[in-house]
Amino acid sequence: MKNIVITISREYGSGGRAIGSHVAERLNIAFYDRTKIDRMAYERGIHGQYIKNWQGEPPTAGIWSYPEHSLDSFYYNEKNMFRIQSDIICELAGRGPCVIIGRCADYVLQDKADCFNVMIYADKDSKITRLYDEYLIRTGDLEKRLKDMDKIRAMYYKWFTGRVWGNPENYHMLLKSDVFGMDGCTDIILNALERKKSNFGTT
Repeated sequence: MKNIVITISREYGSGGRAIGSHVAERLNIAFYDRTKIDRMAYERGIHGQYIKNWQGEPPTAGIWSYPEHSLDSFYYNEKNMFRIQSDIICELAGRGPCVIIGRCADYVLQDKADCFNVMIYADKDSKITRLYDEYLIRTGDLEKRLKDMDKIRAMYYKWFTGRVWGNPENYHMLLKSDVFGMDGCTDIILNALERKKSNFGTT
């Protein structure tokens, strides 16, 4: 699996981060999520409080429909953060094989021939169960939280990439985690990589 980079996009509550972690562990390669990328952004001069507030998501979905000129300071900061984040993702991908979670990595690395992009999704009930049991979110309207988070992710992705989040054309594989489970999705990704490795020029 020399040089392979696997990007994992995921619906909120689908378990995509856990699947990505399992894939990295099985392949014995590096794993990069929001925490690691944010730490590198901080080391490159992005204020820690701004990173904490940003969290890889815009503060509201509606703000992304405003004209740029009405959000000069916010827009500048967001664009700067995205630029630094993209530079970090490209650097990490250049270090060696790895799994990268979210952060528009499928778009940032779109010209990298040995990149394998996966989208993880699931049905509403299974995502709500995961929020309750694994994320320990026990208050509020969980269904609304799912919708709001995915709406924000979609609008954020559209703002910076010009593409539609979740569009099958952006990925090599879409997996429904409530059908295959965490281990099943991991196995499917690994089997697909094995079949595709000749296309990546690996041995």
